[in-house]
Formats: sequence, C-alpha cells, structure tokens
Amino acid sequence: MEQCQPKLPVALIVLVSLLGIAHFAIFLPIYHADPARILTTDSYSYLNTARAVLTSGHFAVSPSFPDVPQLIRTPGYPAFLIAIFFVFGETHAWVIVLQILCHLGTVISVYALAGMLWNRTVALVAACIFAVDFISFVGAQTLLTETLFTCMLSLTILAALRTTRALRGSQAAWWALLCGLLLSASILIRPIAYYVIIPLFVLLLGIRIHCGDSWKQLAYLVLGFALPCLLLVGGWQWRNYRVAERADFSVVQGANLLFYKGADIVAQRDGIPFTVAQEQLGYARYKQLETAPDIDGPEFAGLSRQWQRQGSEFIGRYPWLFIKGQFRSLFSMLLETDWNVFLTHLIGEYSESSGPGGDLFKLSFRQYIQQWILRKPHYVALFGVAAGHLLLLYTGIAGSLVSILHTKHTNWPMHLVLWLIILYLMAFSAGAQANPRFRTPLMPFFAIYGGHGLMLLFRTIKPSHGTLT
Repeated sequence: MEQCQPKLPVALIVLVSLLGIAHFAIFLPIYHADPARILTTDSYSYLNTARAVLTSGHFAVSPSFPDVPQLIRTPGYPAFLIAIFFVFGETHAWVIVLQILCHLGTVISVYALAGMLWNRTVALVAACIFAVDFISFVGAQTLLTETLFTCMLSLTILAALRTTRALRGSQAAWWALLCGLLLSASILIRPIAYYVIIPLFVLLLGIRIHCGDSWKQLAYLVLGFALPCLLLVGGWQWRNYRVAERADFSVVQGANLLFYKGADIVAQRDGIPFTVAQEQLGYARYKQLETAPDIDGPEFAGLSRQWQRQGSEFIGRYPWLFIKGQFRSLFSMLLETDWNVFLTHLIGEYSESSGPGGDLFKLSFRQYIQQWILRKPHYVALFGVAAGHLLLLYTGIAGSLVSILHTKHTNWPMHLVLWLIILYLMAFSAGAQANPRFRTPLMPFFAIYGGHGLMLLFRTIKPSHGTLT
C-alpha cells in the first residue's frame, strides 16, 4: 500500500489553486454588491457574542446584554471571530477569506487521508470530488460554523490516523495530543462532535496496544489525548455550571429536542405545518431568549431542561412518528441536490416554485423542454452537475463499502471508527431542521470513500499504484 508523500503533487496544487481562484472570483463581486448575502439569521448570534467579548470582556449574548451569559452558542466559532476582529477590525470579509483557506485546507486533508488509506490516485479523485461540492463551496462563503468545523474534524481524523501509524510510542503520544486538541476545538465549534471522543479514544488505545507499546507509552498517549478534552471541553462545562448551575455543554440540546424533533412529531400527529407546531410549543419564547433574554443563566438552563424533558416525552410517546421523521429528514439531507443553494448564493434569490429536478416527473417531455431546456438551460446545467455529483458520490461509496467488507481491509479498525462517526453525525444531524447544509461535515469522508469506490468501479488505477483494497 502506497502512502502519500510529504510533498504535494502538482495535480493537487493545481486543484487547490483553481478552487481558490473560483472562490475569490465569486466571493469578491458578491461581497461588493451585497455584503449581507454571506449572513444568515444564525450568523448574528455568533457575531453578537464576539462583539460582547470585545466590548465587555464577557462571553455574553450580545453587547446589549453584557451580564447575560451565552448558553446556546459554544465558544469555538466566536473565538475564531474574535481573533479576526482583534487583528483586522470588525470586517466580515476577512472571516470569509480565512474560511476559504479552511476549505482549501480541508481539500488537502481529504487528499492526505485518502492517500494514507489507499494511494495517491484515489487521494486525488477524492480531493476532486470534495472540491466540486456546491454545499461546501457556499458554506465557505457563509458566516457560519460548518466550514471551520469540517476543517477541524477532518484534521482530527488525520491526526488520529497518524497516531495509529506512528513507529514509536513516543511519537504516537504527541500525535494523540494533537488529535485531542483538534477534537476539543471541533467540539467547542459545534457540540455535535461531543461523543466522537469515545470511539476515537478506543481506536487509538486499541491500535497502540496491538502495536506493542509499553504501559508507560500508553499512559502518555492516554494523557495526551484526554488532557485537552478535560481542560477545554470539561472547562467549558465547568464555566456553564458556574454561570447557570448546570454542567450542560449547551442549552441548545433542549431546544432542539422540543422545538424541532418534538414539533415534527406534533406536526405529523395533528396534520399541521411544522412552523405552526413550533409556535404551539413556544418557539417564539426561545427565539426571544436567544436575542433579548429577560432571565438569568440558571433560569435559562432550567427552562432548557424542561424543554428537554418535554421533547423526550414526545419521542417516548410517539416513537414511530419520531423514527419516520428522522428517516424522512435524513433522506432529504443526503439526497436533495444543492444546485439552488449555489444559484441563490450567486444571484441573491431563487423565486421558482419548483425546479428542473422537481418538474422532471411532473411535466410532459415537451413542456419540460419549453419550460427548462429552452428558457433556463443554465438552471438545468447546474442541476445536472449537482445530481451527477451525488450519483457518482454514492455509487462510489457503495463500491468502496462492498470492497472493504469483501476483502477484510487491513485498515478495518480505522474504517469501522470512521463509519461509526459518519453514522453518528448522520443520526444527530437528522431532524425537521435538516437540509443539504447539514451534510457539510460528512462530505470529506464521503469524498474519501466515493473516490476509492469510483476508482475500483472504473478500474483506472495503474499497477504501479498498488492495489486499492
């Protein structure tokens, strides 16, 4: 099995350069014409917390409420914004520039991971698959957590793989320390990665025991991995306990259980729109507390626990509706094309009630030609690229999984943990609020397996590149 060489190949440098040029060619005109296009409703809560820290020194909801602790947003992304604003002033352009660099770095991480698991040809195909993903591209130009989180998570897995491949136990301990730091940063950016700690720790410890490391070396490895998690992740929970008398990592968990998963159950049960179900459950109160709180930290944390109990009760009372809603949203998250997201980012709005995909089976052949092919061929082209990308991606993933299961791949522990993480992220991302944006953190790993599977299916690997299995 051939692994990636330290020097980046010319093809990867060209790919990353072209992607960078495309980013700035699109971002700069958009930001000049409409700076608000890089913002969403969620962006403001991160911005307000960053401003609160810079003006008052408190990790608060906003500068207007400097004494009200921020309990919904975790500190990772606000810290990213604070660092940028401290150096460059409060300019959103520099945030996007650094997120574009994170996106380019993730392309390189995908290449490195696929190269370590298989070979450089698979690695280049995987990097190309990830580079042309519309959702990841638009996410890098949107002031949200996805791009930074995805970059950190992919670097975490890369550090974990280097830990398992280290020749000496002392090297493994240093890689484990880096892995723990990157994972802790990922969790502080998005709490969804909280339980990734467990499978990753078991993987690293199990493989290093198999490598014959001494007990002393294993102790250093455990300390290196666990220390950042205890200090950073545990430290944040201690902060929440001090300001809200609850050690919850974020109160958003209670809100998600009631106002998204619970509301989806109510909407299905009563046959009402999802937004109406949200309002019936008190969603307006949550949004008001998010921006203009009128209660202190302990009261907010207690309210979150109440929401969590209510949401759990809905799930316990209607498990079939919960499962049905989860699978429906999961299919939507994974299978919806993202061409309209890219188009909306380019032109600022998308007013069509349907699209070339939705009308494909609704209109007659003649109507479809007149409505889309003749009038809006560029829409059809974008849809074709997005749909073709997903089709190739999932075909490759299926081929890769069949190959790994059939051949009992030598890296099976790493593959097992990777797929546990993938399935975990899919399960926790699913819900009524899920949309194609929620698959962004999955795309680097999908691209790795998609690239491997496509190279297996098309049989284009040269003998000098070794076997793919």
